[in-house]
Amino acid sequence: MATAASSSSSAAASAGTLEERLLAMLAMPDGDDEDEDGGAGGFSTAAYLNLALNDYLTLPPTPPTRSTPSAGLHHHHHHHQPDLQQQRMAELALQLQLQTQSCHEDIGRIGAELQAILPRCHADVGRIGVGLQGLQQDAATLMEVTTANHSPQQHQRQQQQQQQQHQTSSDNQTKNSGGEKKVMGGGGGAGSSTSSTNTHVSSSLETLSTLHALQANLKRTHEILTAAATWDTTLAEIPPLLAPVKQPPPVPSKGDAASAGTTPTTTTSMASNLPLAVQKLAILEKGETALRGMPHPEERSAALTKLRVQISNLLSPQLQHALQQHTSSSSRLGPLQQCVSLYSQLNMLDTLVQHYVTSRPKALHKAWFDHYQPPAAPPNPSSNNNASNDEYNDTSHDATPLFVEWLPTWFESVLQLLQEERRQASSVFGAASPHVVPTILALVLQETFRPLLPSFASRLSTVASSSTSTSSNVAHLTNLNLICHLYKATLQFLAMAYETIAACWLDWAETSMNTSSHHHHHHHSESARVSTESSSSTRIQNGISMYQKIMSICKQIVSPFSKYQMALPQLEQKNIQLEYSGTFTRLVQECLPFSKQQQQQQQNRGNVLDLDDLSKATDGLLVVARDHLVQQSGQEVLGRFEFLQGGYHALKILDTMDQGTQQRIQFLVTNLARLGQSALNNHNNNTGSSSGDSSWDEEHVLAALQVLKIAATCQSLVSQLKQHIQQRFHALAEQISRVVTREKEIILEQLRSQKHQSLQELRYGGRATGVSSTTFVLPDSLSPVEINAYLCLYLFAPKNDTSATAATQAAEAALSVLQRLGGSDGTLSASTGTGSTTTAALMAQTTTSVAQLASACHKVVFQVCFSVPQKQLQSMAALPTWKKKDAARDDAGEDADAVTDSYGILPQSYITQVGEHMLALVQALEPFALDPEALDMANKVMHNIRQVAEQPWSDFVLATGMSLESSPESKAALVQQLMNGKEIKEFAAINNDGDIKDVENEKDDDEDDGDEREDGDESDQKVTAFCNAWLDVIGLAVTGRLVERILNIPQLTAKGCEHLKADLDYLQNVLVALGVAGHPHPLLDHVSQVISMDLGSLQERIQRLNHDNKKKMSPNATTTSVSLSVRMALLAMEERLAAMRGVGGSFH
Repeated sequence: MATAASSSSSAAASAGTLEERLLAMLAMPDGDDEDEDGGAGGFSTAAYLNLALNDYLTLPPTPPTRSTPSAGLHHHHHHHQPDLQQQRMAELALQLQLQTQSCHEDIGRIGAELQAILPRCHADVGRIGVGLQGLQQDAATLMEVTTANHSPQQHQRQQQQQQQQHQTSSDNQTKNSGGEKKVMGGGGGAGSSTSSTNTHVSSSLETLSTLHALQANLKRTHEILTAAATWDTTLAEIPPLLAPVKQPPPVPSKGDAASAGTTPTTTTSMASNLPLAVQKLAILEKGETALRGMPHPEERSAALTKLRVQISNLLSPQLQHALQQHTSSSSRLGPLQQCVSLYSQLNMLDTLVQHYVTSRPKALHKAWFDHYQPPAAPPNPSSNNNASNDEYNDTSHDATPLFVEWLPTWFESVLQLLQEERRQASSVFGAASPHVVPTILALVLQETFRPLLPSFASRLSTVASSSTSTSSNVAHLTNLNLICHLYKATLQFLAMAYETIAACWLDWAETSMNTSSHHHHHHHSESARVSTESSSSTRIQNGISMYQKIMSICKQIVSPFSKYQMALPQLEQKNIQLEYSGTFTRLVQECLPFSKQQQQQQQNRGNVLDLDDLSKATDGLLVVARDHLVQQSGQEVLGRFEFLQGGYHALKILDTMDQGTQQRIQFLVTNLARLGQSALNNHNNNTGSSSGDSSWDEEHVLAALQVLKIAATCQSLVSQLKQHIQQRFHALAEQISRVVTREKEIILEQLRSQKHQSLQELRYGGRATGVSSTTFVLPDSLSPVEINAYLCLYLFAPKNDTSATAATQAAEAALSVLQRLGGSDGTLSASTGTGSTTTAALMAQTTTSVAQLASACHKVVFQVCFSVPQKQLQSMAALPTWKKKDAARDDAGEDADAVTDSYGILPQSYITQVGEHMLALVQALEPFALDPEALDMANKVMHNIRQVAEQPWSDFVLATGMSLESSPESKAALVQQLMNGKEIKEFAAINNDGDIKDVENEKDDDEDDGDEREDGDESDQKVTAFCNAWLDVIGLAVTGRLVERILNIPQLTAKGCEHLKADLDYLQNVLVALGVAGHPHPLLDHVSQVISMDLGSLQERIQRLNHDNKKKMSPNATTTSVSLSVRMALLAMEERLAAMRGVGGSFH
């Protein structure tokens, strides 16, 4: 197949390297893939593979010989040919995969570019089509006019040609020359006709241009002459119209009030003459425009300025009177409409709009200041007038809730004014300037709040600093919530106000577009196209400017809240600290029996922590953890952050939340430690009988186990808080992304508009026709969340640069933080500036505190369950039994076995109480474990519970006298190895006489039996696992504490060794009966065997172990499964036991 395909491959790409030929073949059109030859000029898979494999397997070019070395090389090459083909196939597959991925990326990029270009091309094609239609119609009209003007000339030219032909035919010349002349004559006539037509068309265009210029000049001349002729006459007619005409006043009716200033007669006369005077002034202004460039322009300008001032002064009272009638109950619109008409003719509509807007919200201003007046000054403390002091205090307390409740109702009044203004402004300004109506609505909204902003800020400050509670921390929390409530109400108001103004503008824009389309439909000339385009440009630019105008007003309205928004992290930190030091600490302390009264009651009971105190403490702390541990410092803080800061400065608010929650949990951890220590001291200080612990029962364990619910509840709430934070950060990121996209769209639209305007000015000689298309659409409504996102965008922009570009860049940085923290892992990596990076986890301090809380809860349960063994084992080292000697041996010198009691040596009281307590723990743990809900909660925080049993083992290591500084491993690792017991088994198996191996096998069988007993229902297995976990912890603690106390026995006689062995055997039997995996601990059996050895064997063993240990510490020693630190600890223990029995030769 390689030979057949080589020709087609070389034909496809005969030059270049292998890679270039392969790429050239991939660029060929598709051929028949089944044809191995690749088809004629086509691509096939077989040809591609054969070309690649054939060139790859071709030997280097050498002279063709038949020598043995060449044959051997050829044979070796074919011997490895399959492997080389497989390798080459893998390389080709990888290359094709990379090229395919690159092609897909290029296709996607090109498709995105085409998708973005096609709408603009479609719009451009439409505009070009409209322009071509206009040009076609203009050209047709021009041709018609040209044909009609030049048809007589063409008729005369045809007659001349006919006469020339007749004269030529009558000449007496030869036939050939005559024919040639005829042909030449005919050809000359055709060429002359074409040239003449082109010349006359050019002449017609020149004539048309000249006539058009003549028309414009004549029109301009007519205007100048008319203005010059009528200037003096019109100028003289205006002063009489402005002079007041006094007439006898009519008799006023009883209901008419006497008006001050101008009489009704004068006002009526002036009102009737002013429209005519305004018309005359408009004629003069038009004439002044026409006479520009003529002599004496200063005189004309001065005369016009004087007249405009006079008419404005006369119009001002009429405007004020019309505005008063408009705002009164009668709401007459006629006078105001007349003023709008007059001001429009004078091009002074902006002045009227300013007066109109100022007069509209006066009633709202009065309602604002009439509602609440803060007290001017506090009362005099020296005054004896208690009634006045009480009145002042009541006013200060009631002002805050009244304002918070009243502000939304005042916002409703503002919205009603905007709705009414939309209707009335359309009636007043719609005829003269309909485009002014949306602007008036925005200006009315702005004017409503302009004089109120200082008062608004003052009232917010009053709300923030007022106290409606005797507790300062509760007042601060309440006030912060009130500020957030007022901000939410303000955002809701702004959303409805924006919708009202935007709807008004969109209605006008739609009407303007329809009017422009109708005008364009009836006028297809170039001037009509430019006019329509300019109208579209005005609409577009007004849409962008209207959006920016409304949002600018929104920024002004919420400006009183800015200082609370910027200082939110500090306010939240103060709020959390006050709430922690007040409410939270009080609630926790109320749950614990540590008050002076409760401590006195405990002393009266003999320092006994009774069951009621323990149950009350655990139940109360559970309620505090569920209702106050996370909710106050997490959910509410996050809600205020979402509104007041909109997602900016997320790391600061997260750090505040993290520190606040961590502080609460640490306080709970500290008090739980006190509670556990109190439970442990309860039994250590118990003055009851030594035969039993009457102060302890199964209910104590059940009450202590409730603290596991506290840890589980806290862990669950923190996990929910993290999820809620990630969800809200994701939503905030989307909000910021949307507002940033809109702002970028506006920025690009403005840049494109400026560029297009500059090109249009160059094209039309300084006359811009505007932008013909846009991608920006004014939103018809914005939600409070969207408005808040815009406001925060510019509030948290850089102070030195508040431009839209700088604001969007700062927003993108905040967006990146939110996206990372709101991701699945909830981590944020940041550069430290030294080349390394740091990773900040979500609520890292709180997560660590939750783990510490779980450990504290474990310790409380452990201390309650271990209190009885702790008390019984505390004083066992001082028992006289250990020093007891055999009386028969001392007196008669006989063997001790001969006088041993017939019943044998029984375990002592202290160890039997420990064993009974261990057996009773099973019944104490099961009631809690049988509750499925409680068991599921406890299982969530059962990790690493064996850590609570480490302290007895640490004390055991210290009791051996081992120097931890000389150990190559840390103390924590040594304690874990000793508690595990595996290396102790191996040590005993290596150094004892082999009995330990049989015991180990028996224990393994017991463990297997225990595993078989655990087979059953899943719920039963969970209950058994929970109980065994705690029995394992208590068993480890009992073992470690017992061995530690044994090492503190000052002297151990032979009789004492027998008693100690009986005690150890009893405890091992109890642990075997419990059936907990890993118990009895191997250390108990090892100690039992060491104290059972005779003194000579023990001394020999110590010397041997001393010698072996020195070998293990040498650099060339062989390694074993027993670590050096464990060997050292066990050898130190055996040395201590030998010293207690009087054996010397200690290992150093």
